[in-house]
Amino acid sequence: MKTQDAAIFTSPRGGDLAGLAIADTTTDAFAGSLALFDVSDESAEVAFWIHPAYRGSGVAATALALAARFARASGLHELTARALSENSASQRTLTAAGFVFQRQTLDTAPSGERVQLLHYSYRRHTAGKGRGRR
Repeated sequence: MKTQDAAIFTSPRGGDLAGLAIADTTTDAFAGSLALFDVSDESAEVAFWIHPAYRGSGVAATALALAARFARASGLHELTARALSENSASQRTLTAAGFVFQRQTLDTAPSGERVQLLHYSYRRHTAGKGRGRR
């Protein structure tokens, strides 16, 4: 993922939205996507999707680390993320990237389904602390 390739859009909900492609560093093949959204003066939320052929390869953790660098360089102090309670792979990826579990909530997915969401936070001043703790 190359941070200079980010496309910045205005999201329908009012904040900025950065959509980034995640590429294989050897072949430049598409490996997934990452979005920064709900951007404020202090924070943004991050979401990611990894192509099945690249799951488990570490590209998500690398992309999240680059997103954190991009956020810091943009003056943000916190990144947040959410994962479905049954998505243990995303939970492990977030933890490996330095995100810390904060809380669990019941929320409505875009499909209208009620789901359990785990909320994570990556703070600039606490990065690297609490890794692996939940």
